[in-house]
Amino acid sequence: MENMEMEACEDNSLPTQPQRLVHLDLKGAPPKIDYYEKFVLKHEDFKQMREIAEYPMALCPLHPESLVTVCDMIDQVIALHPDIKAFHIGADEVFHIGLCKRCRQHMTDMCLQPEHMFFAHIKNILEHIHSKHPGIRPIMWDDMYREIDLDALEESGITELVDPMVWVYTRGPFKLPPAQWDKYATVFNSIWVASAFKGATGPCMFATDIGYHVENNREWLHEVKSQIVGKFSCFHGYCLTGWQRYDHYAVLCELLPAGFPSLAVCLLTITKGSFTENVHKEASGDLNFTDLIPLNPFSNVDKVMDCHFPGSDIYKAIQQLLILKSEYKSFIKMERLNGWMTPYHVRHRFANPAHIKHFLPIIQELLWKFQQLQIDMKSALSKVLYCDAVDEWISCNLNERIEKLTQTVEDAKAQVIRGATPKYYPDGFPMNP
Repeated sequence: MENMEMEACEDNSLPTQPQRLVHLDLKGAPPKIDYYEKFVLKHEDFKQMREIAEYPMALCPLHPESLVTVCDMIDQVIALHPDIKAFHIGADEVFHIGLCKRCRQHMTDMCLQPEHMFFAHIKNILEHIHSKHPGIRPIMWDDMYREIDLDALEESGITELVDPMVWVYTRGPFKLPPAQWDKYATVFNSIWVASAFKGATGPCMFATDIGYHVENNREWLHEVKSQIVGKFSCFHGYCLTGWQRYDHYAVLCELLPAGFPSLAVCLLTITKGSFTENVHKEASGDLNFTDLIPLNPFSNVDKVMDCHFPGSDIYKAIQQLLILKSEYKSFIKMERLNGWMTPYHVRHRFANPAHIKHFLPIIQELLWKFQQLQIDMKSALSKVLYCDAVDEWISCNLNERIEKLTQTVEDAKAQVIRGATPKYYPDGFPMNP
């Protein structure tokens, strides 16, 4: 959980609620453990388990506390979700493995490669799940063995214990290794694929490029039909991921309410088998848009779309921010500002009020719009996010611009009051040496 502020009951049961979200950062359909792992490794009490002391992204598989800690976390998460049939262990993008002193020595002694360390650790985790939770089928991301040859994958010992989930989040065509599906079909009976309905386009994106994600899901439809169906005993389906942040240290990216229109369009695209005009109209109607959902929010920044769905106040505020960002960009490039009120002019109290009076009302109005948006966004976000997340989003997306505009207005007013005067030199007029 991003904030880890959700409190379970003393008996590890979930508080009684009519609905519950299984995985709050939405990066996997079933509960998933690797992001909890990264969260744990941030803390002082668990730093000793890191593969690289400075980085919290991966644990040392040979540290005596590592497997116990991971298995304890898995057991706790499963205890909170007693009805699940599958459990996602994550295990993607393990960039640091076989690098600590303990692992390097073990690899030397046993003539092993980093992939052997990875597979051994994963196998231990999978065996724990099968042993203690026999009714639950593990899932894991596939990218750590995409480039592994067939023999090594067969010898890994994991192929009977887990179902791979193959992720690709680009528009396409996908650049997967040649014969990947044939290799996977040789050793895995079942498979999942993962697309995205938000996120994946940048760690600091706040608006969702729906057209991008529609293309990603359309490409997956083609890939499944042409490469997957018929090769596996079971194709479980599509996992539409939606990212809240790229890792626990990154800023919040596209918020879930801002991504609901994309989710609606992408889900219909998958269920209907293609993206069509009727799909576009149906998704727009489901979310009570008066016009069609804009697929590219960055190409239509002159109006806020009228719509109504849970969280639509946040979606509309995001659209308002896009409009204000465009106006702010024009402000930054304003000729009178850059020609007659640079930091140099302000420092030397040197300006022509005629030019400043021309742009001051424009900047004041823009500042007022940002301040109103700040108020509206804080109110909307406070309904669905913890206060620290509200503060984070507003700080990262609004405050810097508000501070810049506020300072510019104050400087401009001071210059107007001061009038047209000679340059001010606090230490006297500089003389050449």
